Amino acid sequence: MVEYHPPAPLISKLSHSDIPVSYLHQLCPKGNDSHSSIAVKQITSAVAEHQPSVIHTHGYKAALLARSAELFTRTFPRLISTYHAGETPTGIVWLYDWLDRYSGRLSDHCFAVSQSIQNKLPIKAELLNNFVSLPELNSNYKEIAFVGRLSHEKGADRFIDIAKHLPDRQFSIYGDGPERETLSQQAPKNVVFHGHQSNMNEVWNNIGVLIISSRYEGLPMAALEAMSRGIVVFTLNVGRMSDLIEDGNNGFIAQDILNLIEKLNHWITMSVYTQSLIRKKAIKTISEQYSSQSVIPILIERYQIES
Repeated sequence: MVEYHPPAPLISKLSHSDIPVSYLHQLCPKGNDSHSSIAVKQITSAVAEHQPSVIHTHGYKAALLARSAELFTRTFPRLISTYHAGETPTGIVWLYDWLDRYSGRLSDHCFAVSQSIQNKLPIKAELLNNFVSLPELNSNYKEIAFVGRLSHEKGADRFIDIAKHLPDRQFSIYGDGPERETLSQQAPKNVVFHGHQSNMNEVWNNIGVLIISSRYEGLPMAALEAMSRGIVVFTLNVGRMSDLIEDGNNGFIAQDILNLIEKLNHWITMSVYTQSLIRKKAIKTISEQYSSQSVIPILIERYQIES
């Protein structure tokens, strides 16, 4: 709904696949009311003009606006909502999150991307795996990396702590966010900040290990993207990571940062052959359970209009 600058990575992927993209403000002109009122009117106008069969919302803001529009529209398309945020919000965001959860009954079907998120909902929601397309395998498997927003919940500060314990190894951070300046001041010399990336395919090709140091998670796309390429994921036990990772088999899952450092040191001492076996098992996990081929049929079924 919002046109970000630079554009979200999804936009480049859609364009690369020749899938047309339109923003809400391009579909319908703005009025003279408040921002939220404008958005609701834009949605109702867009529905009346373009008559979509399904609207899928992702995030509390999109869900609240779409459900508000539904209340003012006599014939509204099938409304599907995804709950993906694992953190407990504070301040005004807490209120938005509460409204999103308790208004979920207005959606025709709801998905949750983790068991903990599903348990927080006062409505029925189906547990759904995030998914990725299977890429060509051409990784150089070199860097130890963090990929994500530089914010408190993603735990980039913990990644820097790990780098301090391994001064002879190079660590890379891909992403930007509100903690960038603070993190830069805390980081040792073996941490390189690469900033926002517009083409992650090139970035993935150089990563050998992805570290998930988040304080809160659902089922992070970065982990799926990494494993689909044979990049081994080292993660704290957050969100649905224990569903995705079988410790020592297709990746590594740790109970705290010190435990993660121990496992990372153990990985470094492994033979290339043993490492390759774990990489292959990571790819197999994504192919069988978290690929577009395995999940999209479920989505299509839920998108169908129920009689």
